[in-house]
Amino acid sequence: MIDSPTETLRERLSRAARSFSVPLLAGLAVTGLVVGVKELGWLQQRELDAYDQATRLMPAEPTDPRILVVLITTKDVGKYGLPVPDPIISQALNKLVTADAAIIGLDLIKDVTKGELLETLKADNQILAICAHGRKPSETIKSPPGMDDEEFSGKVGFADFPLDLDGVVRRYSLVFGGTDPNSGCAAPSSLGESIAHGYLKQVKKIESGFDETSNLYKLGDLTVPNLSNKFGGYQNADMKGYPIMLRYRHKGFETVTLSDVLTDKVKNIKDRVVLIGADYRISGGDKDDVRTPFSPNGAEDQRMLGVNVHAQAASQLISLALDKRPLIRAWSEPTEGLWLFGWSLVGGGLAWFVRHPGKLLGSLTLAGTGSIGAFGLLFANSVWIPVISPLLGLGGAALAAYGWRNYGVDREQQKMQSLARNQEQTIEALKQILSQQPITGIPTQNMSQQQMPATTAIPEQRLLGDRYQTIDILGAGGFATTYLAEDNNKPSKPRCAIKHLTPARRDAAFVDMARRLFNTEAAILERLGTHEQIPNLLAYFEQNGEFYLVQELIEGKCLDQELDDTAEPWTEKKVVNLLQQMLPVLEYIHERGVIHRDIKPSNIIRRGRDSIFVLIDFGAVKEINPQLPDANTIAIGTRGYTPAEQYAGFPRFASDVYALGMIAIEAATNTNPRDIPQNEKTGSLDWEDLAPLSAELKTIINKMVAYQYQQRYQRAADVLQDLQAMLHAKTADSQPLSN
Repeated sequence: MIDSPTETLRERLSRAARSFSVPLLAGLAVTGLVVGVKELGWLQQRELDAYDQATRLMPAEPTDPRILVVLITTKDVGKYGLPVPDPIISQALNKLVTADAAIIGLDLIKDVTKGELLETLKADNQILAICAHGRKPSETIKSPPGMDDEEFSGKVGFADFPLDLDGVVRRYSLVFGGTDPNSGCAAPSSLGESIAHGYLKQVKKIESGFDETSNLYKLGDLTVPNLSNKFGGYQNADMKGYPIMLRYRHKGFETVTLSDVLTDKVKNIKDRVVLIGADYRISGGDKDDVRTPFSPNGAEDQRMLGVNVHAQAASQLISLALDKRPLIRAWSEPTEGLWLFGWSLVGGGLAWFVRHPGKLLGSLTLAGTGSIGAFGLLFANSVWIPVISPLLGLGGAALAAYGWRNYGVDREQQKMQSLARNQEQTIEALKQILSQQPITGIPTQNMSQQQMPATTAIPEQRLLGDRYQTIDILGAGGFATTYLAEDNNKPSKPRCAIKHLTPARRDAAFVDMARRLFNTEAAILERLGTHEQIPNLLAYFEQNGEFYLVQELIEGKCLDQELDDTAEPWTEKKVVNLLQQMLPVLEYIHERGVIHRDIKPSNIIRRGRDSIFVLIDFGAVKEINPQLPDANTIAIGTRGYTPAEQYAGFPRFASDVYALGMIAIEAATNTNPRDIPQNEKTGSLDWEDLAPLSAELKTIINKMVAYQYQQRYQRAADVLQDLQAMLHAKTADSQPLSN
């Protein structure tokens, strides 16, 4: 055995870079595309719908005991009249003031021009009225007369809500800059903000408000950040009025009626915030209510009263200051971009590396579930991140990588078809030439890189290609000899394997056929050698009319030697390990339309540096077109490992599966396949009593080696799927593999 060098860090990084190049490019491209779609605002509504759904699914929080809502109901209107007379409202306000309410917000649109109610509003500092700026001058609701004066500053709050494009109230404005004193509504702060400001100042001695120096809203020692126009799932939204995201309390607040207040049925009022609003339809059928995240698909019966929205905002600010109940936050744009790119990379990587369609679909479903789960987990902690764009990135990058992979496989198959046709024609031409004039004295052994027969003489050291120094003979077979050599052009003089064509005839026709054969073999090896379990082609050259292939040297021990050195049958664990390592290699070459056709223990090496099995000797590979199953090919193979259809000249992907299954049987029985008895009626092998394997694994191997190829696994991927299912079932049943 030759000493095994370790793979350098540079080689590992280079291999990793090659493996991830397509997923990386797919991730970058799809990320850019999704960002562009976001910029156009096409994803905003879907993100807002996800926000609403998450809001509805959050666990219900307890009611805020500091808030009391007084509703003027239809029953109250029937009792007191419509509109409710000003003296009745004034009487209710006085009762609340007498009961030591901390702050009172009157969310009623009333034409208060004079009289008792106006005097009550002006006289008591803890009573707040409303006005509305409106979206246009005709929608302005004026403040009560005289209450825009400086002496009543802070006693009027605007009642406007910022509506999203779908008419849902998800945000709440705190301040309104640039108010016009002559507009009729000069209130700079909203009703909810004014209530929270008054409560915190009067009851808790905490100052709050908009700081014009820093242009930030201060709440004691806390700063309430202003929302950007791309906050969370928004895209270029109008964020005027210093809005916050409303973090709705599911259960709302304690609610009583106007009649309850007037008849002294409400006892617990001291130091509480009280809001008074309407719960009845005014003329024309309108009602003071709005759509919120709790109104899915515009459900009219789940709209929220305007007074309750103001109560939600006031409670949110008070809870932030006193309870540290956090506001809804969002990531920065760069962080969201990295999040999107990360999921795009996951999608591209899964589509590139997970070959089985069912497993790919399952993996993408699991990844999508993980993305949604991360969104939900962060939302539960008051962080709103986009969820639709990462899902688009995941699926889009997966589609791009999957399409590119299939496109590459199709191109590879077409190229391999061409190469294989050339190889077949060349082999057939060589056969015809040899049949016309047989050649004698040519060794016919077919040995692997690691087999050096004792009868083979060590040649005189030669310098090949002005750089490769031969050291030893590794094997000889057919018209080729394989040398162990050193690369003198590199400082470390790494070792390699050189396959040397030794034509037995020198006539131009024969040499030309030999040249074509080696050119084709070099092209095939170059394409297949990108897999880490297939030797890499390092160089190809012609010298003095002879031909040389320089390949990566696989240093280790051939499987046939390992089997010969083993006195006992392999355990199930070792057999499964062999299949798990070799089946993905077969899947790789089968995806490229290639059949190895000579899989046997001497063509499998256990690499010394990592104990991984490597498949060698692709000199006899033959590509077939799955659409032309009747195409005849040249029969190549080894007795005991070659199925009947391959001997008949019709190799299939299932032929390689058969060969690997026979190797598994040989390892499990410690018996050469040629010595295993065969059932004369069915053609199947009677091997099961010789192998210490589970019934489940025997079933899989029997299907691999079925005599009729139609009854056999058609592809390595199918075997791998059943093998993994068996292992998962054993794990679930706590049945460890026998050691």
